[in-house]
Amino acid sequence: MFSRIYQFKTTNLIPNQGSIGCARYSAPSKSFKGDVDTKGKKIKRLQKVQEKKLFAKEDDAVHKDGKHHNPEKEDHPIRKVVVAESLTAGKIVDLLASHNNAGSFFLGGMTVYTLQHKNAMLGVNRDHAGKVDCVSPKVACEMADGLFKSFHLTKKDKDQLPEVAVAVTGFAKTEGVKDLEPHAYYCITTIEGKKRQGKVAEGLKGKNRNTVRRIVAERVYLETCKAIGLKPHAGVARRHKDSHIDEEDIKQIEKDEKEEHKDQDKKKERTQREEKAHEKETEKSKKIHSS
Repeated sequence: MFSRIYQFKTTNLIPNQGSIGCARYSAPSKSFKGDVDTKGKKIKRLQKVQEKKLFAKEDDAVHKDGKHHNPEKEDHPIRKVVVAESLTAGKIVDLLASHNNAGSFFLGGMTVYTLQHKNAMLGVNRDHAGKVDCVSPKVACEMADGLFKSFHLTKKDKDQLPEVAVAVTGFAKTEGVKDLEPHAYYCITTIEGKKRQGKVAEGLKGKNRNTVRRIVAERVYLETCKAIGLKPHAGVARRHKDSHIDEEDIKQIEKDEKEEHKDQDKKKERTQREEKAHEKETEKSKKIHSS
């Protein structure tokens, strides 16, 4: 299938860290030419082999009518979808679930970071995944294929069976791993066996990891919309028009991420204050009852 390597009009971005640490680090060895064969180089070699094997297929998974549909309309033809995320850790699920009437097409999702859980829950091959820190086209496709088994139901609930499975894995941070930059692979598989897959790489270097995770999530979300026939959120579609994203839009995403984390910190502080106040009241009550 066609390889989709997205390029952004900027020199930065970011992908998954969920898989870093899956493989045990081994000391770099020297090749016969005298060059150091680093961990990063080894991973890239294995990834390229998989890219040639998997990206060569042309059974592209797109919605049968090639259109985007509004989920709020009755009897819409949007296909039912499930998601497995490593790098993006729930951000694709959030984008899908934010649509009105999302329950009519979105069945569920899971965040799976470690090699052990990718293997146990999605059937990812441990040997290959361990060699690439769980980041390769093969791993992404095995994650997607495994979703159909994880979300399998009995025949009486066949109207709630997934028709499309989406998976993404990648590196959000590669500090300390020489010769390797942030990147991500995604795979979208239909129940008929067709696939839509690609790599998000260019422009990811140097950005805040959460900003990169969000950008990768939006990119894969748009590809998912094409596969299931869902009309994407206008703001997301505008930011990624023609598979490019401008520096100005990235700065806005960074700003939004910072505001979101500020709100989360405020909620955490408020919860901690409430818990302390509750503890004081409990202690006070105990003293009154004991006297």
